[in-house]
Amino acid sequence: VMRRVCSACGKIETAPIPSLETHSFGEWEISISATCDTTGIETRVCALCNKKETRAVTATGHIFSDWVNDDLSHSRTCTLCGKTEAGAHAMASRELIPATAENSGIRMHSCAICGYYTAERVPAAGHSFGEWEVFVAATCEASGIQTRTCSECGEAEQKLIPSWGHDYGDWKT
Repeated sequence: VMRRVCSACGKIETAPIPSLETHSFGEWEISISATCDTTGIETRVCALCNKKETRAVTATGHIFSDWVNDDLSHSRTCTLCGKTEAGAHAMASRELIPATAENSGIRMHSCAICGYYTAERVPAAGHSFGEWEVFVAATCEASGIQTRTCSECGEAEQKLIPSWGHDYGDWKT
């Protein structure tokens, strides 16, 4: 049996000694609040023996705003603690529409971190034709044909080789 005495009037109060296995803990109360970066602590007390238990409260982690960016960099701020993350863009490029010999294309540059992007027109490359080659030789009476092919796109061009006409010698009788 446990007992206690009132210091003012001397009244004695008794209670059974609780089993060492039995506790009557109250609600968990925050002793140290968790923050974005640090763990907190909660405590509860047994109403029978005043034993205290503590447990860790996981850090909340940052809750960041959307990225704010310009041509060179990006930043965002935690809505809970005000911490700011900032840095230069980590740009990667890819061809959305490849340029051809005759048509311009589009190249996109995008930041792998914040999603910022820009696009640029890629000018047409122009043809890269090889040397003219005789396809059909000209004769005295018929025109011939020369061809050449673009090494970029395979387009072929043709041009006429004029017939050179007969080359008769002098008249003889």
